[in-house]
Amino acid sequence: MKKIHPSAVIEEGAQLGDDVVIEAYAYVSKDAKIGNDVVIKQGARILSDTTIGDHSRVFSYAIVGDIPQDISYKEEQKSGVVIGKNATIREFATINSGTAKGDGFTRIGDNAFIMAYCHIAHDCLLGNNIILANNATLAGHVELGDFTVVGG
Repeated sequence: MKKIHPSAVIEEGAQLGDDVVIEAYAYVSKDAKIGNDVVIKQGARILSDTTIGDHSRVFSYAIVGDIPQDISYKEEQKSGVVIGKNATIREFATINSGTAKGDGFTRIGDNAFIMAYCHIAHDCLLGNNIILANNATLAGHVELGDFTVVGG
């Protein structure tokens, strides 16, 4: 059963899996695809064409899928973020969508643990089982293999 707080904003067209929890003041855009058993905490924002895999958690005030910080980006470009299953995105983390310089998507594999205040810029490709410690910052087009750990 879905649990959506009355103050949360879910745009028409957003796809929500089973047993999703969306807390107060969270926002989910019309192009987002949220898997089963995902928790989106208070004030988190899921933007653009973002996919979040099953059993993931996005903590308070994280922003996933906002436009890239790249001066060549044009808003009409299709872009987004793809996050695998069992991901943990902690407070105030930011994950930017991709650009036409890549395939338009920032991609994060399964079992990611992204701690508070991390930044993942446009077009990054992160493998499975990665850990980004608090405040870790990745520029655009960074690639991390499976089981990579980055200190902040």
